[in-house]
Amino acid sequence: MFVKNFNSPNARASVHGFIEPGLFIETAPIFEKKGRAKKCYHVGSGPKGSYNSSRIGIEMCEPSTIKYTGGASFKDLDPEATKKYIQEVTATAAEVFADLCIFHNIPVSMIMSHKASCAAGYGSNHGDPEHIWNHIGYSLEQFRKDVQKIINEKKGDVLQDMTKQELQTIIKEAIAASQPKTYQTLADVPEWARASVRHAMDDGCIAGTGETAGNGQPVLNLTHDLLRTIVVLDRAGVFDIEKD
Repeated sequence: MFVKNFNSPNARASVHGFIEPGLFIETAPIFEKKGRAKKCYHVGSGPKGSYNSSRIGIEMCEPSTIKYTGGASFKDLDPEATKKYIQEVTATAAEVFADLCIFHNIPVSMIMSHKASCAAGYGSNHGDPEHIWNHIGYSLEQFRKDVQKIINEKKGDVLQDMTKQELQTIIKEAIAASQPKTYQTLADVPEWARASVRHAMDDGCIAGTGETAGNGQPVLNLTHDLLRTIVVLDRAGVFDIEKD
């Protein structure tokens, strides 16, 4: 219903998006540039001015189980379903607002309802969404706390504020760490395997890559697992077997 009301050439108001339980419909860009968003006409004005020029306006959809009787008053046709809807749509709104606060570096104290905007002198006379929040014992202050909790949890993810270059560096380091360790020359080989490798080289079983390292020794490129195999073979006397 809300979307239909706004999707009209005669509509005198506009919003940046709509929220349903588990769904956010973005109708004007709000995640393209930090600190900037297209101006919408969502809150009207009051004696001190209007938040239209400085705030993002999002419409939280209402349950179909309420019937308005006048102003912000309504009759609840299915209390259980109504409460469930309000809780779910509010939880979705908290997730969206947390993302907005993080992206635009906005403190939760700046989150305002239409009713609070009116009371502050920067919005028209509306009672939403407190009129449905009050119905389940919820408040704007609690909403801010819930948003802050989500922000704290999301900021625990180190990827949240990481630059592309930092991420690429981490990926490269992870790939390098996942590769098996190799020992370039005999001098690099651990002491516990050095004698066995030397025996294998003397026996012609290991010739290296054909390249020479900076220290003048042949490049071997032996992995840790290969070192263990060479040691086992050496202890078994394989390299001491005389060739015909």
